[in-house]
Amino acid sequence: MKNLVKEKKKVFLIAQSARGGLRKHLCDLLDNLDYQKFEVWVIYNDVYVDEIFKKHVDFLEEKIHTFVIHELVREMNPLKDIVAYKKLNRLMKEIRPDIVHCHSSKAGVAGRLAATRNHVKKIFYSPHWYAFLSPEFSKRKRKLFILIERVLSKYFTTKTFACSMGEKETAISNGIDKEEKFLIIHNGIPDIPLPSREESRRKLKLPLNAYILGNVARMVPQKNPLLFFHLSKLILEKNPWIHFVWIGDGPLLEMVKNYIDQNGLSNNIHIYGYLSEVEILVSAFDGTLTTTEGEGFSYSILESLRVGIPVLSSNVMGNNEAIITQKNGMLFDSETIVENPNLVFDFIDWSKTITRESVKQTFLDRFPVEVMIKKISEEYLRD
Repeated sequence: MKNLVKEKKKVFLIAQSARGGLRKHLCDLLDNLDYQKFEVWVIYNDVYVDEIFKKHVDFLEEKIHTFVIHELVREMNPLKDIVAYKKLNRLMKEIRPDIVHCHSSKAGVAGRLAATRNHVKKIFYSPHWYAFLSPEFSKRKRKLFILIERVLSKYFTTKTFACSMGEKETAISNGIDKEEKFLIIHNGIPDIPLPSREESRRKLKLPLNAYILGNVARMVPQKNPLLFFHLSKLILEKNPWIHFVWIGDGPLLEMVKNYIDQNGLSNNIHIYGYLSEVEILVSAFDGTLTTTEGEGFSYSILESLRVGIPVLSSNVMGNNEAIITQKNGMLFDSETIVENPNLVFDFIDWSKTITRESVKQTFLDRFPVEVMIKKISEEYLRD
């Protein structure tokens, strides 16, 4: 038994936060890694995690090790950043990991620096959407982030796992590193039992016979909720029998509620905050409408396809790799859709002609979690 334990590869999974898509990715890793081959340590800041992640960690407490670093914060904070680095450095000196896998930008900085200092053989990085792509940062900050990513990728990274072709191409076009330093590993999710359309609608108190377009996302500028609700207004002017659903909270929630009230749309628009069962409640939709301005690779789209729900999506990185036009969805240009909303009507008409089984098959063919886990595990174990 002792020999078996010694043969395990020690893996550090480092993440500054564990919410939304990043949390789903980490939970799927923790649920599906082979603990006969890997001894897993999860390092994170417990202030930036949700209840689902906490329950996962608690459930797996006999299989994994955890280490909390409160100084691992999202914003740039030199004092806390140095403390976080020092704590990671001390932990790596003590445990001597074989593999360090950093998730998102802040963990990617401190984790990769500490791993290199401790001569870790394999240092992997999953950006989950590069920070320099975020519109909330100034041009000067984005240039700084690009420079940091270049240095870290060239000197402190074995390989970067891009969750989409678009993420890889964006990194290369910004001079982050050469092509062979990247591996595309699409997000994948497990195929699980799901409630029926009627069951989910009853739980959400939605009309059973209406056509429903929905979206699952935080109400932040990146997800562009104002475009979603403006399109809703345009569609409802001609089709008052359609209903719209948004599941998710965020800083733009009050602005959206004011827009809905001012335009008299409250009868047909249903807004829910954070729901822990959201990934299964999407079965209530007839179609998913996502207006995001950018994604690494959207989990909400995968969750829709898993149920068999077609998706109408803005034509952005990641999403345009998941959508196969008129097979599991359609794409639109965010800059012109308001002037020409006919594509939304076309999507609604088309979605009524296909089966949920045919849409779900596009998920089963391309995005099961087993494919993602196999690719990551192979890189962990590669000599």
